[in-house]
Amino acid sequence: MFILTVEPIDSQTGDNTYHSVGQFEFEYGSQILTKFSEKCPNTVVENSKLPKMDIQVYWVAPPENSGCIAIKASVVETRDNWFSEDGQLTKILCEDDSNENVKPEMVEKCCACDEAKYESDNIRTIIKARGLQYPNITESSYAVFRVDNKNHLVSLVSKITPSPDWIVGVSDFELCMSDCTWAEYYSFNLYPIDVGTDDGIEYSSSRPIRRQKEITSITPNNPNDPRSPFYNEDGEPINPIAKLHFTRQRVYEKPCEILENEDEDHTDNNLELSVATVSPNDEKCELGRWSEWSSCSVPCGTGIKTRDRKFKYPGNKDICRGVELQENMECEGEDED
Repeated sequence: MFILTVEPIDSQTGDNTYHSVGQFEFEYGSQILTKFSEKCPNTVVENSKLPKMDIQVYWVAPPENSGCIAIKASVVETRDNWFSEDGQLTKILCEDDSNENVKPEMVEKCCACDEAKYESDNIRTIIKARGLQYPNITESSYAVFRVDNKNHLVSLVSKITPSPDWIVGVSDFELCMSDCTWAEYYSFNLYPIDVGTDDGIEYSSSRPIRRQKEITSITPNNPNDPRSPFYNEDGEPINPIAKLHFTRQRVYEKPCEILENEDEDHTDNNLELSVATVSPNDEKCELGRWSEWSSCSVPCGTGIKTRDRKFKYPGNKDICRGVELQENMECEGEDED
C-alpha cells in the first residue's frame, strides 16, 4: 500500500496560519489504482490491492505567495518492511521567484570544467535559428548550441519586421553558474530596441539617417509620439515582444586536469593539477538503470524528451569521466488543438 500527501512547510514549524497547498488531480482511468483519502485532506491512497510498480497523479500548484509545500510518500511492502518520507520520498517545492526581466550576473571566471549543450547549429560560434514571420508570429523557433568555460556568454538579436531598425535581443547572457555548474533553465523577456539608424516612428516608416543615434529601449513614452505602436499616454509598461528560453539538454563531463594561475603578481609558473581518472568500464563507475523518458518538452510540435541515470557510487563521480548520464530524443507534442 502507499500514501501520498501534500502539506505546507510552515505546518512543520508550528505556524497555524492556513496556506493553500494546491490539489491533486487524477488522470482519466487512474482511479482504478488510486483515490482520495476519506480521512486525510490533500492525500491520495490506493484503491486496489493489486500489485503495482508505480502510480500517477497530477498536482496543481496553489496561488502565488502560498509558500513552499512538501509532497510526501509512504510505501508499505509488508507489515515489517515499509518506507516513509525519507530521502527521495519527500519532495519540497517552492514558488519560482526569478525575475524574467533581469539577466543573471556575469561570473568573473567560469570555473565549470564540463561542457553543456543547450536548446536555443553552429557550436561556440554563431547561433542561427529560423525566423518567425506573419502569420506565424505566435509560434516558436529554436536552435542548439554548446558552451564551455571559455565560451559561456550568449548574445542574440532578431529583427522586428518590417521596421528597418527595430530589434529584440540580449547581450552577454551568462549560462555559467558561480558554483561551477551550468544553468538548467532560464527564461528571459525580450522588449523592443531601437538601434538608431532610422528616424521612422512606425513599423513601416523609412527615414534613414547618416549618423547612427544611440541604441535605446523603446518604451511607452520613447518615442513620445502617439504614432508609435508602443505609445501609451499613461506610461503603462510594455508587454514582452518575445520570450527567450535556455534549456540545458546535456552535460559533457570533462576533467579539470589543468588550472592556469592567472594572478599577475604571482611569479611561479602555471600550476598544473592532475585528476586521477579510471575507465568508464571500471566497477567503481557502475551505473544504475535509465529512468523513464520524460514527457515531451512542448505540448505541440517538435520538442525534446530526456532520460537520466546515476552512478551507483556517487562519491566516485569525479574519477569516472566520459560517462553518459543523460540521453535526449526528439519528440512530438500530443496536443493538436
